[in-house]
Amino acid sequence: MCNDKRRDFLKISGQTALLAATAPLLNMGYISAAQAQAANNHILVYVFLRGGWDGLSIVVPTNATRVKELNELRPKTGRIAMDQKTLLKLKDGTKDYEFGLHPQMKGLHGLWKDGQVLFIHGAGAKSGNRSHFEQMALIETGVAAEGVNTPKGTGFLNRALLGISPAAVIQGVAVSSLIPTSLKGSKPTLASTNFQNYFKQTDASKQLRDIASTNIQGSRDALQGRIQDHLLGTAPANPGSADKQLTGAGRNGIRSLDLVEGIVQQSAGEYVGGAGALFAQAERVIKAQKGKTGDQAVRTVTIDIGGWDSHFDQRQMLENSVAGLDAALSQFAKAVLPGGNVTIVVQSEFGRTARENGTGGTDHGRGTVMMVLAKKGELAKKVLTKNFSLAKSALDSGRDVKVNIDFREIFAEILTKRMGVPKKLINQSLVVSGKTYEPIFPGYAGNEHKIFKGA
Repeated sequence: MCNDKRRDFLKISGQTALLAATAPLLNMGYISAAQAQAANNHILVYVFLRGGWDGLSIVVPTNATRVKELNELRPKTGRIAMDQKTLLKLKDGTKDYEFGLHPQMKGLHGLWKDGQVLFIHGAGAKSGNRSHFEQMALIETGVAAEGVNTPKGTGFLNRALLGISPAAVIQGVAVSSLIPTSLKGSKPTLASTNFQNYFKQTDASKQLRDIASTNIQGSRDALQGRIQDHLLGTAPANPGSADKQLTGAGRNGIRSLDLVEGIVQQSAGEYVGGAGALFAQAERVIKAQKGKTGDQAVRTVTIDIGGWDSHFDQRQMLENSVAGLDAALSQFAKAVLPGGNVTIVVQSEFGRTARENGTGGTDHGRGTVMMVLAKKGELAKKVLTKNFSLAKSALDSGRDVKVNIDFREIFAEILTKRMGVPKKLINQSLVVSGKTYEPIFPGYAGNEHKIFKGA
């Protein structure tokens, strides 16, 4: 195994080594009998649009009153106003939802007409923060407001994965160069933008898997030494506790090899563009989970797509960015949603100012648009708003779309009703067998919107 592969292997193994001291988790199973529902293979795909996308250009009001308000904020003579005639109207038979989609969202518009997309307007984190990095951190740690203690600096998705199964196995995969904050924590995770190049099948990796499957009675030190010999080319003369922990860590690292090899064996559709390449990887990850349940299944996949910070020339920037996202996301949805075991959430850290700025763009704002995608027939709603208004008196600080729907309200329903997370764990700690599981959304006291049928 070359040095690069050794470093990558050790990077994953190092995460699991931290868990070796809590080895009972490996055999603990689910938190409670009520968690039997979690032994399914439902997967949450979390798409984060980094930069703050302009919800008012994505899902545009068409109601006469809202249009008048919008025209005052974004005059037709300006550079960012959307032409009402070009919008893809959100109409369902005789029902008019009084919004229209950006004209480059034809793929998602088709899925919406089939009942597979929910648009949520005026959503976000109810903090007053307009810093990209600080707002991302608030959202991804799940606290959503300054002054709330974050459980050990972990991400809300990592805590959710522990709530599904505390076993120290990889169940979160990031299609990105780094693990996003939402997936950081004690649960092992994996990140790559190109799994085909992450690990390659070699004699050394095959030997490692052979070692992992070997049952050496009463000889953990011998197994540890053999693993280290393959990883580093040497084994310590007197292995200590950390070296012994590497045995368990090595087993999980070897599992990661199998996970990655399973991913690269899958085919994906012909996607185009940078966003398309990421969704192609995500499609392979999901296909590789077929037939897997419980601890063996990946349960969360994250995708990061940047480039939404539209301070200037917003209209042209969005033409390109929205077209790329629509093509990739709609193709991905058609590939993975029919099985009924995938829910997709699309979110940005915040929206943009309601009023156009002086450079043909918008600045950091507040409320924006979230999307939830699911199999046809599963979503109970098609458009979700709460007291949505663009009147000056209704704007946040007189300048932004107000956040009237806490993003955690959407995730709480998905995590409990699709992913099998205990409802209590959403905002409270759970103690099981002497171990404390931290709340996913500390301090949360939101509302349920019943976005799924039969929920």
